Amino acid sequence: MVSNQDGTILDTLRSALHSPQTIHNECLANGLERFKLRQVMRQAEERNQERRQVEIAENRSKAFFSSKIDELEDLSRIFED
Repeated sequence: MVSNQDGTILDTLRSALHSPQTIHNECLANGLERFKLRQVMRQAEERNQERRQVEIAENRSKAFFSSKIDELEDLSRIFED
């Protein structure tokens, strides 16, 4: 006697054997999901690189302005003396 679960498995196997297009479609869908995941991961990495570049530019600007402030302070001390 075949249980309900066994019947469902057999039905699935029968439909898969009768429908290679179904298997093909599932493979394409799985491939598409992997492609989408890789694409999302690539976009996230690109955003991280852009953030790092912005941080580097901000740090350079801060260092530049800090050095200019130091120069101005040095000049003001010279003129005070």
